[in-house]
Amino acid sequence: MFGFNKHRLDREVLLKVSKQKCESEGWPWIEPVGIQNGFFSWTVVTNYDKIGCNVRIVVSKRSGEIIKWSFMPR
Repeated sequence: MFGFNKHRLDREVLLKVSKQKCESEGWPWIEPVGIQNGFFSWTVVTNYDKIGCNVRIVVSKRSGEIIKWSFMPR
């Protein structure tokens, strides 16, 4: 999906998809953003160097789809 490439999504596409999800949920997109490379998924975390106001979006490496999302206000 989203420019999916069997084993790797382009970083910019991953960030774009994650940002769109934030906007659709009405959540803030706060820089810096970190990307964690897991075995089966990537995890995008906003406001990466702080505790609170973090959005966490998990994208499947297999399908390229968002499989989990959450907002941690505190």
